[in-house]
Amino acid sequence: MMAVFVAEHNLAFQIMGHLPQFVNKITPDSNIAKKVKCSRTKMVNILRNVLGISYIEEIVDLLNANKFSLIIDESIDISLVKTLCLVVRVCKNFKVHDLFFDLIEVESADASSLFSAVINSFTKNNIMYKQNMIGFAADGANVMMSRNHSVSTLLKADINDLFVLKCVCHSFHLCASYACEKLPGEVEDLARNIFNYLKSSSKRLKDFSSLQYFFEFKANKILHPSQTRWLSLSAVVSRLIEQYDVLIAYFSIAVKEENLQTAKNILTSLKGPITKLYLLFLEFALPFFIKLNKLFQSESSQIHKLHSSVKEIVVTLLECFVRKDYITMFLDSTSEFNLPPECLLDLESIYLGIKVECFLITNEINVIEIDTFKNKCRNFYIEAVLQILKRFDLNNSFFRNLSIIAPDNQAFPNLVKLVFAILSFPHSSANVERVFSQVNLMKTKIRNRLENATIKACLQTKGLLKLQNSDCTNFKVTTEMRKKCNKAMYDIPK
Repeated sequence: MMAVFVAEHNLAFQIMGHLPQFVNKITPDSNIAKKVKCSRTKMVNILRNVLGISYIEEIVDLLNANKFSLIIDESIDISLVKTLCLVVRVCKNFKVHDLFFDLIEVESADASSLFSAVINSFTKNNIMYKQNMIGFAADGANVMMSRNHSVSTLLKADINDLFVLKCVCHSFHLCASYACEKLPGEVEDLARNIFNYLKSSSKRLKDFSSLQYFFEFKANKILHPSQTRWLSLSAVVSRLIEQYDVLIAYFSIAVKEENLQTAKNILTSLKGPITKLYLLFLEFALPFFIKLNKLFQSESSQIHKLHSSVKEIVVTLLECFVRKDYITMFLDSTSEFNLPPECLLDLESIYLGIKVECFLITNEINVIEIDTFKNKCRNFYIEAVLQILKRFDLNNSFFRNLSIIAPDNQAFPNLVKLVFAILSFPHSSANVERVFSQVNLMKTKIRNRLENATIKACLQTKGLLKLQNSDCTNFKVTTEMRKKCNKAMYDIPK
């Protein structure tokens, strides 16, 4: 129970040098507490060779009795150790679960090495993967998804009829990235420059906070736009718009007091009406991608919603800049996405969000600048739809027909196994990234020598809690676990 407590809360193992004595000290009348002996060494071996092994035994039985999918990703931790994480999606107790399976140290990250690592992990644990593995998902990296030589092609050659899906969450990030390239780069530069200007000085942050209080604005921080996660730009943009008046006031003062060129450039950009127009448009447009991203980052199965959700967003985007009589034709077309000029709405008619419309009405802006702005926004829409359709075929009958397995639809009893198998198909690799987030909480600058086997044991212990739907306070220690707690647990090779 103490080992489960330490693993669940990512505590340092050195705590076991004091925890048993501490419990004994505050419960002096307990004979049980007096007999508890559990140092760091014993706890690590319990994690690795009792709880970890117990978890793997359950997972092996589960995977050999049910169809499952594999989701993988690779990462480099704080100590520069390269690891490959394996997560399985499988049905248990009439629910679909994403469960941690393995964390493998790898020397080379080429397709053949990663494929061998996956197969060796299955073989070592006696998993009948060729019979039961039906799906595979990973990010869109060439090593994972290249058509010529990748982990996916090697797996498809090894397993007949394997379903392969590139992570849709990564795809939506890329769609947003390519679409944003059609807008001026100054918008993202402004967000980054404001963040960098304020973060470099505690005095600047304090002065900005004082202005927020003066203007009766929420004391929210200016957010940092991620260079790898384009959808983070949406929250950044919303925060800039929220604090826009305060920012103008702050940089007006900063120009007078500090007289720095950076502050002058930021102020000039903020005062330009076109800058705010682009921010308002992004605040309207980016949430379309975020909606899909949040849906498919869910740990519950969303494979049956993939077609309808993507189609809904595509239709919404098309309605903003395409004549309605052409939209159905594009959705039904099996040819490459193409937009002839006659199908496009004129610049006056395209829809860019209610805030943009109101801003254009209440502010006098040069007509040429407005037309340039609207044209770039239309190019954003075109690129967004193009990128989505390049990654997802709306005419794919497999995805279109999956709506029959939605929970609110009835399925015949004899189709239950088929439905659960389909629900076990992956739709993203976000669950693997969650595992790496857990690893980063365990392996920190202070605990950078933590061995991979110990990290894996902690993850497996967390997996046991998930399988039991419990936490460290009500974890059920089984008879089999107790039997494993003996001197032999110290002799198992690490």
